[in-house]
Amino acid sequence: MITRRRLGGFTIVELMITILVLAVLISLGAPNLQQMIINNRLTTEVNSLVAGLQYARSEALRRNEVVTIGAASTDWSNGWSVWLDTDADNTVDGSETLLRSQSAQASGYTIKPPSSVTTSPVALRFNPNGSLMNASPLVTEVCKPGVVGRVVTVSLVGQVQTSNTKDSSNNDVKCP
Repeated sequence: MITRRRLGGFTIVELMITILVLAVLISLGAPNLQQMIINNRLTTEVNSLVAGLQYARSEALRRNEVVTIGAASTDWSNGWSVWLDTDADNTVDGSETLLRSQSAQASGYTIKPPSSVTTSPVALRFNPNGSLMNASPLVTEVCKPGVVGRVVTVSLVGQVQTSNTKDSSNNDVKCP
């Protein structure tokens, strides 16, 4: 009697079912992955601004001098610079020391005051003790349309905080 030996491996049906299950799992995970990438990009933009603000404050403390961080062309979205503003005019002049500059934000991201804030300074001056010389704190929102924005606040004592954009009921709000 002739016996047939079965070889190990997958049948075509088993392979097709495995591919089908894999395709379903990928289709369920892809939208979440895309949202995670968008949120990570927003976090990168926020961290860049926060790092610039913290750098300006730390340089004021380290150098025991007034250090200014200011928006490029009155819009924080266009980038910012950190410098020793010896004449206190909130602009980088040829004789002043530029410490660091940041280029414009990634395409589609904006940095502007939230709708609840009527004005926000375009330059912040940190005292040698790390506090703000400004009469009002900086409150600004980093946004990308369709994503929950992040609010960056610099208090008068120089502390930098971030939080999600909230409405009056304390719910997260997506940027317009």
